[in-house]
Amino acid sequence: MKNLSHFSKTDIRFWQNAVFRQAYTVDGRHCLTKEWYARMQFRGKREFFSLGTPNKAAAASRARDIYLSLVASGWDATLARFKKPGAPKRALDAGRSYTVGQFLEAVARTTTNQSTLEDYAPAFRQIVSEIFCLSNNNLKYDYQSGGRAEWLSKVHAISLAEVTPAKVQEWKLSFLARAGSDATALRTARISVNAILLPTIQAVASHERIPSMEGRVLCRVRVEGKGDSI
Repeated sequence: MKNLSHFSKTDIRFWQNAVFRQAYTVDGRHCLTKEWYARMQFRGKREFFSLGTPNKAAAASRARDIYLSLVASGWDATLARFKKPGAPKRALDAGRSYTVGQFLEAVARTTTNQSTLEDYAPAFRQIVSEIFCLSNNNLKYDYQSGGRAEWLSKVHAISLAEVTPAKVQEWKLSFLARAGSDATALRTARISVNAILLPTIQAVASHERIPSMEGRVLCRVRVEGKGDSI
């Protein structure tokens, strides 16, 4: 980041260099959010603000407004003005239909926990690819000549509405059935299915911006046996 010490915080040029876009990782690719953000430090307190715009100049102007409000009115008034409580903004419009890829992009844009996303996205893709018979495609291991990207495009193109609770339940039972009747193998299978489903459910259940009908599909799925639920 550039040295900003020669600009006052009341100068728009300070904030043009201070605003930033958040980094996140999807499939090993490093991405940046479209929206800009700013960190404020004033009288021993720090806060993180979403500036609500993909336009850098507008973001810098809003960041300066936040700072000037802090100087003039203090933290309480500034937080009330620029961090108003209310219903969370949806990452997706619940009235439309989305693909798996669009759903994952929405999660990536709005999540604050990137490690959760890195656990969740591969787990969800595994479930979807096995439901729709794409899991045995060797392209997904081809990182050198574009096969992996082709496989991802096929998985991401699937409609999220088609990933129904019934299909996920069927996938789960099929996964457990592979263990047969051996108690040890079945216990291992239950652990494995939990390891796949749990990151997905935790991410979705804590993600209020995802529409309930589609995004919470996996929260209705239980792993049978000894009352285990996830």
